Amino acid sequence: MAKKLRKSSSVLSLLSLILWPELVGVLITVIILASSYAWYNRLSVPVFYTHSYLYGIMWLFVYLVMAAALYVASTKKRNADMRIAYALFGVAVILPLINAVLFWQFHLIVLATEIMILELIAVMGLTVNLWDLSNRSSGLLILAILLIMFWIAIEVLIIELNGL
Repeated sequence: MAKKLRKSSSVLSLLSLILWPELVGVLITVIILASSYAWYNRLSVPVFYTHSYLYGIMWLFVYLVMAAALYVASTKKRNADMRIAYALFGVAVILPLINAVLFWQFHLIVLATEIMILELIAVMGLTVNLWDLSNRSSGLLILAILLIMFWIAIEVLIIELNGL
């Protein structure tokens, strides 16, 4: 009975780690789709820019990777203090939402890029924090770091190309 209870609590833990960030990812997608594309279409963009709708999809994927990494680490050592990891995870979920609002709704590209740099720092901090618990978790987060760096590069080049 106790084993069954632990297993169901483990599934609920995984679902909660995945569900709320994915809802934030859906909200980011809605923010992007609700924005006016006229201003964005006037911007000079780098050759390798992504279409705006892919930004929301990218965050759905990044959040899934981060949640999986956090879950794997949390199951490795039950006695480990995960408070810092959970706090960094929460920050890493909220910052892209702030970025989306600043970038797509208010067109504050420079400030949005600074928020993405904070996002990169948060995910790097999460990676380092989880290293002792699970190297695999940290390895998963490398993919998230690369995607975040890609988006930062796009935003920095948009700033440069448009003289912002």
